[in-house]
Amino acid sequence: MSPTFLPALILAISQTGLMYAHMALLHPNPWIKKFSLCVPRKEYATCVVQPDPTAPYRVTGTVDFTQTDYCGYHGDLLIKVTLKGFPRPDPVRDHGFHVHQYGDLSDGCTSTGGHYNPFNMTHGAPNDEKRHMGDFGNIPVHAGQVKEFRRDWMATIFGQYSIIGRAVVIHAGTDDLGRGGDPSSKTNGNAGSRVACCVIGRGVK
Repeated sequence: MSPTFLPALILAISQTGLMYAHMALLHPNPWIKKFSLCVPRKEYATCVVQPDPTAPYRVTGTVDFTQTDYCGYHGDLLIKVTLKGFPRPDPVRDHGFHVHQYGDLSDGCTSTGGHYNPFNMTHGAPNDEKRHMGDFGNIPVHAGQVKEFRRDWMATIFGQYSIIGRAVVIHAGTDDLGRGGDPSSKTNGNAGSRVACCVIGRGVK
């Protein structure tokens, strides 16, 4: 091995490290930040579900949210739904499940407004590119209960479009995911009346 090889190698490695650190400070790519300077930050939110006063049955439970922030890049929103009180047997297997604009339960679930839609999109399915931020689709009911875990790519509990302070609403009917062929399908999915709701607040692990 040449006597100058090892010092040259050390110099090249140190220069690469300095260049990478410089890129991490200046480069907008969040993955560079993630693997260099970023300390991931995990946040939690929760929502204690209560039945609407006019509902024919009493749905209660919780909806819990978890999300990790990587220096400005947000991972998927993780959603855990635990509910009970649906009729047994339930003639509706899948119930509409959305985030609505207002965290206002002064008039039951009616006062929560429409779906949370900060980008003025039409209603759609959770995996659609064009959808409301609050479009969480449907939750399946088994033996009067819901035990569901899912992730959402659009909704967030960070930043200016956070869903914290807004409302989760469970509907009596099934969301047609914007495929119903009529104007209301592109607005609310024809999911029917509101049987339960809650206001999303910050939570702890």
